[in-house]
Amino acid sequence: MTEENNVVIAEGNVVASFKNGDILNADFCDVFEMENGLIKKLVSYLMQKNNPNIYKT
Repeated sequence: MTEENNVVIAEGNVVASFKNGDILNADFCDVFEMENGLIKKLVSYLMQKNNPNIYKT
């Protein structure tokens, strides 16, 4: 996690399974803009990893 002025950035990885058996393995980056100790704005970026069908046509 990185914090400067009113911006906090958190990076990480998430792994989850869906009811249909598919697996989500993704990296994320969340950018929080803070005001008076509260979240004013949140932007979240998610990039799925290890998906052999990502470029399937």
